[in-house]
Amino acid sequence: MHLRIALGLLLACLAPADADEWIKARSANFELYTTNGEKRAREAVLFFEQVHDLFLRVRSGKPTLEPVRIIAFRNEKEYKPYRPGEFAAAYYLASELRDTILMSALGSESFPVAVHEYTHLWLKHSGLKLPPWLNEGLADIHSTLRQQGKQVVIGHPMTGRLYTLNRHKWIALPRLLAVEQDSPEYNERDRAGIFYAQSWLLTHMLYLSDAYRPNFGRFVSLLQDGIPAEKALQTAYGKELQQVQKELETYARSTSLNSVWFNARLVKPSEQPVISPAGPLESGMVLAELLGLLGNRAESTVSYQELLRQNPDRWEIEEALARLRFRSGDNNGAKEHFSRAVALKATNARLYLDYARLLTGEDDVRAVMLLKRALELTPGLRDARLLLGLKLFNLRRFNEAVSELSQLREVSKEEAPSFFLSLAYSYFELGRREEAIRAAEKAKQFAVKPYDADAAHRLAAFLNEAGHRSSPAPAIEVERAAATRPAGPAAATGPHAPVRPAEPAVEPSGGNLRVVHKRPIEKTEGVFERLDCLGQKAVLVIERDGRRTRLLVDDPGQVSIKGDHATLNLACGPQKPRPVVIEYLPQPDSGTGAMGIVRTLIFVKE
Repeated sequence: MHLRIALGLLLACLAPADADEWIKARSANFELYTTNGEKRAREAVLFFEQVHDLFLRVRSGKPTLEPVRIIAFRNEKEYKPYRPGEFAAAYYLASELRDTILMSALGSESFPVAVHEYTHLWLKHSGLKLPPWLNEGLADIHSTLRQQGKQVVIGHPMTGRLYTLNRHKWIALPRLLAVEQDSPEYNERDRAGIFYAQSWLLTHMLYLSDAYRPNFGRFVSLLQDGIPAEKALQTAYGKELQQVQKELETYARSTSLNSVWFNARLVKPSEQPVISPAGPLESGMVLAELLGLLGNRAESTVSYQELLRQNPDRWEIEEALARLRFRSGDNNGAKEHFSRAVALKATNARLYLDYARLLTGEDDVRAVMLLKRALELTPGLRDARLLLGLKLFNLRRFNEAVSELSQLREVSKEEAPSFFLSLAYSYFELGRREEAIRAAEKAKQFAVKPYDADAAHRLAAFLNEAGHRSSPAPAIEVERAAATRPAGPAAATGPHAPVRPAEPAVEPSGGNLRVVHKRPIEKTEGVFERLDCLGQKAVLVIERDGRRTRLLVDDPGQVSIKGDHATLNLACGPQKPRPVVIEYLPQPDSGTGAMGIVRTLIFVKE
């Protein structure tokens, strides 16, 4: 009796507050769940769309998981059971399925916090590896975003941060640079305030001050190469940490701080969001998932089970339970719930793919059936086609394996050895020796791990020396971990998930596969001054505030020209002065003095 009472009280606490009042506002790139009412929901979604549009125009990268989910509560009482930390008014959470922004309130006064969290999301998808202090500092700077006339400006002083800096003892700079996601400075109320304030000030100085701004791109590039922040500061700026500390203290007393001005406006979306009620099932699913993302798996499970009791025929709940089980390391439990979802005729292609990823060995036949169903639902699901090809290879159905694998347009660097080895061996079994040799050579090219390299070299040597279909090919063990591991539940699911770098990809080019390095893209702007031609290459020179920047055009065919002069044929020599924005790979070239390689040249409307 006591157990039933306790369970009833727990369910009451986990049930959505005033469930009938939850609404959903859906736009092109966002879905907002809130109890704040239709008017505020509409205003908030339109604001997020404006910020999204602005980031697309002035920042590199783009969120890949859409729509972004926003959960906004009406008051502190509603927010408290889901608060991830002691003090945060909003959080960004990442999972394998979607990006989520959690907010304690909704209204124009909370919009700076919303931009802060959206910046975290954007930085994550940019592929940059940033330490917590820099991630938070950049998010703070962007949170000051405001429209001024026909321009948008970021970087205004944050009075709250300055107040904290003046009233609290600073963290020693070496310690600030070393703070991690689980450090007390990042998570405890008494310490987090000064950490955030110093992070904002240091980032502002490096990113926007006249003395540090020119080398900020190099500093970030060093971080991407795995150089510790302290060493990266010394290398990029030629200054010891003690000097940086002194200059930071002076910077805190500055009477004025630089800002960044963009020749852009916050543009109102042409389409209004669609507003609809979010009933007990939909809002309950949203909050149950949120509990799981926050690490409260027991409470999340109870919530899902109660929803399932009330809605026993909903495959969506079984899928959610499967993903929850997987995140807790219970693969068998995950498979059971995935199986029930399939029996209920689930229509989510990702469900079939992730279920197949959990099946190995004797379950390959079932995995093939699941993957084919995934491709029926979503023919363009790349991961499903790759895994299907490898499962068919496992089953020695070589013709089908080649048919599936040859349809892929890209594979990651991690997947490339398995992909090419499977393809090479399949071609050999089908008597297609020349194609087998080419695939084996590609496997050698991309193999990094010893067993991949050994298998690739043995197979390539066999094909080149003997190569007769009647000869027995060497036994190979193709490593398939990259292709068969379940999707992202193992990825970071906590707030402000750590950034992971983008992997190079293998893409077709004129029938041949080539490596495309998806390095983080940076932007700069100025007045186009001249184009210095150097044979097959050229150096593009722009001027801004009396400073000249040189950027290398290593392959004109790889440069995209956009804007009012998108059809312009550029000639060598001096140019008609025109404002431009340039997207470039941060790769300095000592021979030409260029700071990077041009990828996009955008002519700004004058």
